[in-house]
Amino acid sequence: MNGSILYMISAFIGLVLFVICVMRPQRGRVILSVLFIAAALLNAISVLSVQQWYIIDNGTGARNLYTDMVNFFWGKYMTESLLATAACQLMIGLLLCMPGVAQKIGLAGAIVFLIVLVRLQPGFILPGAFLLIAACIALIPRRNPGTWRAALHRHGHGNAGI
Repeated sequence: MNGSILYMISAFIGLVLFVICVMRPQRGRVILSVLFIAAALLNAISVLSVQQWYIIDNGTGARNLYTDMVNFFWGKYMTESLLATAACQLMIGLLLCMPGVAQKIGLAGAIVFLIVLVRLQPGFILPGAFLLIAACIALIPRRNPGTWRAALHRHGHGNAGI
């Protein structure tokens, strides 16, 4: 498939997920959770059955660089490293399902994972990954304290120097 078509598909999927996350945060969080859990299962199954699947041409002409990096970092421990990656994806997916601090940790993990993914495999996933990072940032729960003066008064700082 042509690289520009893959870029457009990646951007379209990322944009759709971004819009869902902004408009319907609960649904977006569930979709991201399912995506991370599905990716973890796919990675675990594929690394146990066909390891060479990970060494593919990503359409950017960086195949040799990527292959060298995979061989350098993972070498003979490729299966263990990729299973650890799948475990991280599974943990992120499960944390995204939980409320409170666990959800925030899951979102932070998703952001870090996507940044690393972009760094390791900068091919056609680039636009979609950046939009997914933005979607994760949009999902971070925020409290709206109102004005900064009201926030200072609520926390007992009164008129300290204001």
